[in-house]
Amino acid sequence: MESKKSTSSTVERFANLGTTEISVDISENTANVLKVFVKYPDKFFTQKDFVETMGKSNPWINKILRKLTDAKIVSRSRNGNKFYYKKSEE
Repeated sequence: MESKKSTSSTVERFANLGTTEISVDISENTANVLKVFVKYPDKFFTQKDFVETMGKSNPWINKILRKLTDAKIVSRSRNGNKFYYKKSEE
C-alpha cells in the first residue's frame, strides 16, 4: 500500500497535464441540423423533415439526431407513432 506522501506526489504530477476544454469536431451536416434548431427553437421537427429537406438518408439523419439528443442539445418527444425533435431548454 502506498504512503500518503507517495500518493500526494503522484497526484501532483497531474498538475500540468490534461486540458480544461475539449473541442468537438462536427460534420457540416450536423452543423446544419444544429443551425435549424438554433434558428427555430420553438418549432418541432420530425426526422422525415430533415431527410426530405436535406436530401440525406434516414439512417444518416437518425445518427445526427441521436448524437444531438445524447448531448442534450435537442430533446425528443413522441406523439402517436412519430418522434418530434426540438431544441432543448437551457
